[in-house]
Amino acid sequence: LNAEAPPAQRSRSFALYMAVNFSALTLGQALLTVYPAQSYELFAIVAMLLSLSLVPIALAAKSQPHVVHTPHLSLHGLFHRSPVGIAGALGSGVALGAFWGLGPVAAQRMGLSTGDIAMFMSAAILGGALLQWPIGRWSDHGGDRRRVLFQVTMLSAAVAGLSYMIASSMPAAISYCMFLFGGLAFAIYPVSIALTNDRLLPEEMLQGASSLLLLHGIGAATGPAIAGQLMQLLGAEALLLYFAAVLAVLGGFIGYRLYISPEAPDASVPFAAMVRTTPAALELLDEPLITAADPGSDPNAPRPTRTL
Repeated sequence: LNAEAPPAQRSRSFALYMAVNFSALTLGQALLTVYPAQSYELFAIVAMLLSLSLVPIALAAKSQPHVVHTPHLSLHGLFHRSPVGIAGALGSGVALGAFWGLGPVAAQRMGLSTGDIAMFMSAAILGGALLQWPIGRWSDHGGDRRRVLFQVTMLSAAVAGLSYMIASSMPAAISYCMFLFGGLAFAIYPVSIALTNDRLLPEEMLQGASSLLLLHGIGAATGPAIAGQLMQLLGAEALLLYFAAVLAVLGGFIGYRLYISPEAPDASVPFAAMVRTTPAALELLDEPLITAADPGSDPNAPRPTRTL
């Protein structure tokens, strides 16, 4: 996609990429209703789908794209530029890693049927697909992105807390709450990327996105271990409490940064919806990212390095 999409079509290509990604995630949950989860059929279907997905790439008569070389940007330097962006990427990984890893297990232990488990997961994914765009536009035009990120984080923590309180008494309503939770929580990572990109030079953006993805992945790897221990102690509903606690801590840190550094520039880089994916996907937005900062100025001119 990066090699073939011309600059004028990269944004549309990226939008199509995101639409296919979220649609596949949603449809994948529906496979739980096709065969029993304890049987081998679902694993066989997944293996076949993965194999089939490689066929178009293997048959394409295209040369290997050139490797993009980007300047080195250390995590320490990135944290100095945007501590809130770093915290948002790590915190969203800690929370959502547990969602992907333990969400179906928690739903099953809460007494939901297989169909309801699929709905539980699909509702969160669908919410993430539908609400990322309006939240992204809000972050682009709402002034300081940190305030938008603070409000989105605290709202997602509140929805997770509400879900925990009604999990035992109103299990049928959990899916509605998960739709709101997914729509809010899934937006934390892309807003964090946009916030960080506001403080980076164009040639540093791909390396910055790679670093944020690394932190997101570290959080996603540690989150299930912590949440699993909490579920053993307090029951399956504790996963929802875990979401609320992690996001509340993240919101507290963002609030602290707003308190000690109240001023920040408006958004200079457009929001792009994200899922857990390769940072190379950002190359599809390479041209818009470089030119959107200031259409009337030199894109290579240095920017101020105010700490966010």
